[in-house]
Amino acid sequence: MLTLSDHFELLRKRIEPQEERAEAASEIPARVREFLHKSETIKTTEPHSRLVGSYARHTAIKDVKDVDIILLLDLTYTDCLPANVLETLFSALHGLSEALDDSGEPVVRRHQRRSVNIHLEKNDFDLDIVPAIALGGLDESLQIPDKDWNEWVETHPLGYATRLCQCLEYTKRRSREKGGAVD
Repeated sequence: MLTLSDHFELLRKRIEPQEERAEAASEIPARVREFLHKSETIKTTEPHSRLVGSYARHTAIKDVKDVDIILLLDLTYTDCLPANVLETLFSALHGLSEALDDSGEPVVRRHQRRSVNIHLEKNDFDLDIVPAIALGGLDESLQIPDKDWNEWVETHPLGYATRLCQCLEYTKRRSREKGGAVD
C-alpha cells in the first residue's frame, strides 16, 4: 500500500521538469545573459540581467517551455521611445546563434509588445528578454517599454516572489496563533 509520502513522490516525479529540460533552462539563459552583458550594442547596468517568471521562482512544471529574463538597461534609455529600445535589444541579439554554437542553432528572434522572443529550434526552447529600467533599484517597480502604447509602464516582477513569500509567512503565523498547524 502506498503511503502519503509515496503519493507525493509520485506526483513530484510527474510534474517536475525532466533533467535534460532543466539543464537547458539553466545553461542556455546563462549563456544568453553573458552574451548580452558583453554586448556593445545595448548598455546595461548592474546586475545586468535577472531571471523572472516560473523558472526563476522554481515553480515551473512539466516541460520548461521558456525562461523570462529581465535585462536591466542604463538610465539613459529612459528618454528613448519604447519601440526604439526594443529594436536596439533586437539588434543586440544579432550574432547569438554563433555565440550559442550548436546548442541553439538556429535562433529565431521575434519582436513582441514588451520583449524580444528568442526561439531555439534545436532545443525547442524559448527565451523572452524584457528590457527594463530600475529607477529606484531592484527593490522598487521597474519601467518596461510598451511599443503598442508607446510609453514606459510600471511592473514589479522581482517583487512578486517576495510578496508571495510574505503572504505565505503571514498565513502560517496567523494559523499558529489560532492553534492550527500549517506546513
